[in-house]
Amino acid sequence: MSDADALEREFRSGRLLPPRPDVLNLVDLANAASSLVCARSRPLAGGAERLAGMIGPADHLVLVAADGLGTALVESLEPGGFMRRHLAASLRTTFPSTTAAALTSLATGEWPNRHAALGWYTYIPDVGSVATILRFVRSSDGASLSDLGLSVNRALPAPPIASAAGRPLLSLMPAEIADSAFSRYVGGGRPATGYDSLDEAAACIVAAVLSAPGPTLTHLYVPHVDTAGHSAGFSSGATLEAAAALERTLEGLADGLSGRARLVVTADHGGLDAAADRVHVLRASDPLARMLRSEPSGDSRVAYFHVGRGREPEFEDAFRERLGGRFFLLTAGQAERMRLLGPGPLSAEVRRRVGTFVAVSRGADVMVYERSPGGRGEPPAGHHSGLTPAEMLVPLILA
Repeated sequence: MSDADALEREFRSGRLLPPRPDVLNLVDLANAASSLVCARSRPLAGGAERLAGMIGPADHLVLVAADGLGTALVESLEPGGFMRRHLAASLRTTFPSTTAAALTSLATGEWPNRHAALGWYTYIPDVGSVATILRFVRSSDGASLSDLGLSVNRALPAPPIASAAGRPLLSLMPAEIADSAFSRYVGGGRPATGYDSLDEAAACIVAAVLSAPGPTLTHLYVPHVDTAGHSAGFSSGATLEAAAALERTLEGLADGLSGRARLVVTADHGGLDAAADRVHVLRASDPLARMLRSEPSGDSRVAYFHVGRGREPEFEDAFRERLGGRFFLLTAGQAERMRLLGPGPLSAEVRRRVGTFVAVSRGADVMVYERSPGGRGEPPAGHHSGLTPAEMLVPLILA
């Protein structure tokens, strides 16, 4: 049985979940929101139309993206709490189930096969190397992609919804990333407003909505749950407390808005912990890495390999012998036919970024690429970017 067939069997069993346009999903939510606030928006597909109806028209729309807040984590909170009371649906996120891909989909209403942000680490042919795309730097040395001559619009070719919004936008990000290249991109070219605490962000939103002379759109990005999930594990008490703290902030925000705004809360992905024996380190000196034209890209549970011309069979055999029991190895064509990065064909730019092979975790296993001995330190306790339900299902909370 080929790995593609084996992965399809996992999808049929429900042990793994593919991204699907025919179930409610994060791309649908982005397009639903766009239809409610943009002067021009595309015709809605069935799922997006349904979500637009669930949200309903609102003079003030507040969209909260809570990084790492998977449906499973919400369902572990108090049954009578704010999030559980207002949980309207569970959405399927994009693949990879990771911030770079999912937040770009939420910002653009496009699947990764169109917007080209393929993971925390994304290969950029224009600079011939892997970039940490959200930080907008070359991964190997931290050099700014802008200094290397790459524009944000070239690196992230899909236009953001915010650029067509028909109402004023207030975008709130943690202060340290408020003026980053990606934050400006999401905001349609405008910098975000930085905040130092969730209470400060909530107070800013309430003041802006209650004093606004006309309709508004607000974006709030919250990283706290994801930060705890990586550090302590997504099943840890620390991560549960981070989610509970966010819940208290959201309830206070809803109370402060006094029914004047529609509050929409979702997430980019969930998370799944990985024990030490599930972490596989690939070093620059590794025989597998020596067959590549560039370092691997992707994320913890998905890797894209650009294999040197003529070395494809050798790489495939070596990978399967070493990691075949832990990862599916697909050709780029198989990944495209399975629609892992979204419905329809890969764009020409995405095809260049994907490379030769796509490795996908069979469950909890992760792959860490280490450029030099000790270069990454201890791997995180919690990870995401895979296809497990814990990673692929995110909440839709409406209040």
